[in-house]
Amino acid sequence: MANMYKPNALDREFDEFWTKVNCFAVMDFPYDQRCEFVRNANNCVYGTNFVPYMHLLACDFKCRNVFEEHIFVTLFLILCFELLLFLTNVAHYYYTPALKVVSRMLHMNEHLAGVTIMALGNTLPDLFANMWAIYDDTAVFANCLSSALFVTMFTGGLVCYISPFRMSAYDTVRDLLFFMFGVMLLEYIIITEESVTIAECILMMTVYVIYLIVNVIDVYIIKRNLNSLRREIAELYDMPQSDDVKQKREALESTYKLLSQDDRLFDKSRKRTCHN
Repeated sequence: MANMYKPNALDREFDEFWTKVNCFAVMDFPYDQRCEFVRNANNCVYGTNFVPYMHLLACDFKCRNVFEEHIFVTLFLILCFELLLFLTNVAHYYYTPALKVVSRMLHMNEHLAGVTIMALGNTLPDLFANMWAIYDDTAVFANCLSSALFVTMFTGGLVCYISPFRMSAYDTVRDLLFFMFGVMLLEYIIITEESVTIAECILMMTVYVIYLIVNVIDVYIIKRNLNSLRREIAELYDMPQSDDVKQKREALESTYKLLSQDDRLFDKSRKRTCHN
């Protein structure tokens, strides 16, 4: 009994090696040993997405040199590009028309439909992907911020360049302020404390709910103003057409036209300019 071996801290570290090691560490191993590493490392088995790329390269395709590895990675990139084209066609011919119908049924304008239905549909895949990442030993939050930055800066700028459109200054500034407030709130929570509590999570979700409520209230106020302007314009048409009445009516019609452009839903006949 005295000669029985007692595991020490180093032994426990080796026992937990396969549960903690990152899958990208396989790149430091020789090609003939990578398959065994990929099969044993939990991050390679459970940390990948639907397609196990590392397992395909190391075990199924049996890459033995850098040239073969580059060939198969190129094939993967071509496959991803094809899937992107398929996704584009599905979104253009099926997803967007369905959203237009739902938006018309709910009497939404373009902006409200974009921040509710469109945003929910576009972020559901990212939501499930980010929820799956919580099972990793080290959850990475930077991909969420980088994705938001990519969509805001690169995709937004590319869309504005390819197909210019009129942007509402008020709506754009309001959305950017909410976006900056959410990022600063998250940064404050991360810096001040090492962990995020349930109350802080609820607070961050409440900010988004408030953002949606502000958008709905804004659309409601615009519709009420449009109805009020429509009644005032009709009353001015019934009055004797003096110079003062005409000037007041033209001013109200100009305001009505400006508000109705933001309230209109997917109207292709309006002028498309990329300025606020």
